[in-house]
Amino acid sequence: GSNGPIGAGNIVRKRKLQGKLHVTGFALPSQAGPLIEAGALTETFLWSPKEVGEALVAVAKLALDNAEFKTGMDIPGIGKANVDHDKKIISVERMLVLNKETLPELAKLGI
Repeated sequence: GSNGPIGAGNIVRKRKLQGKLHVTGFALPSQAGPLIEAGALTETFLWSPKEVGEALVAVAKLALDNAEFKTGMDIPGIGKANVDHDKKIISVERMLVLNKETLPELAKLGI
């Protein structure tokens, strides 16, 4: 879960293990940012809330337009989708990487 890297990063910082361990995982930028800046987390991954919202609107529009949902179709704004009709799941691989290099840019976006 998103609290795992935060807990591990806090232990790394507390025990002054920065540079000796690399901690990564999924986490919220508001929690991960200070730990990344301190070198206690190497990087984390997340979805852009803006892109998730845009994707949901795009999928709703496609459904209203009676589009055929199939693997490889383009979901506007986020790319090619995998479609599992049996499970009724539409998925894309669109993770953002939060690390020392990307932190300032993502912070400007409010992520």
